[in-house]
Amino acid sequence: MLKKLLDRNPKSRLGFNGAEEIKNHPWFKNINWDDVYNKKLKPPKPKCKQVKFFDQSKKLDFGSLNSKGEELYGWNYVDENFK
Repeated sequence: MLKKLLDRNPKSRLGFNGAEEIKNHPWFKNINWDDVYNKKLKPPKPKCKQVKFFDQSKKLDFGSLNSKGEELYGWNYVDENFK
């Protein structure tokens, strides 16, 4: 389906003859388009599992914000030890 949607030739591209051409594609065979139009369908819940990206026992210190919360003190983008 994606290959047909991304065809370089607009005249042979899926959907050139209207949205019905896309809606009638076998990929969408189980879709009730009236329910879609009337917003009766609920989106599926994503199946996410918790992933630990880094060791949370190590705390990162980025300094502190000023009283207005606009600047971050004690942290910068330059490594002062870099020579």
